[in-house]
Amino acid sequence: MLLGQTLDAMRVWDIRCAVNALAGLAECQDASLCLCAKGQMGVNAAYAAIFEPAIQRLELEAIPASHNQGPDYLNVLRVWDIPQVVELLGNRLRTSPGASPAPMSPAKAAKALPQLSPLWDNLSGHKHFNQTAMGPKTRRN
Repeated sequence: MLLGQTLDAMRVWDIRCAVNALAGLAECQDASLCLCAKGQMGVNAAYAAIFEPAIQRLELEAIPASHNQGPDYLNVLRVWDIPQVVELLGNRLRTSPGASPAPMSPAKAAKALPQLSPLWDNLSGHKHFNQTAMGPKTRRN
């Protein structure tokens, strides 16, 4: 753990910064962005895709079935696990056969999502999640 964040959480941040850097290039304005990842990095890419709508497709291979196998994020299992992340990504996600946990039933997903509302509101209001990673930072006096 580094300064209150795990290495995997910082990897998610790095993926988001790379996506924002690509989106800022004139050559990439009309490009369709797809991330391909394997194992625990696949889960990191999935979390980045939740917060970055510019990631239009994910191709994941052999991702863990639960955060009990990794990657590590602080207190994530209090809120959800990897099957809920897979469900949230919906049709942007492509996996190889047998590579991801089975999607939740719609009833189970609907039951889990209200628990996310306070967390989502907290994250979306956080300064790091509202500003683009590569944009200029202004100081308020």
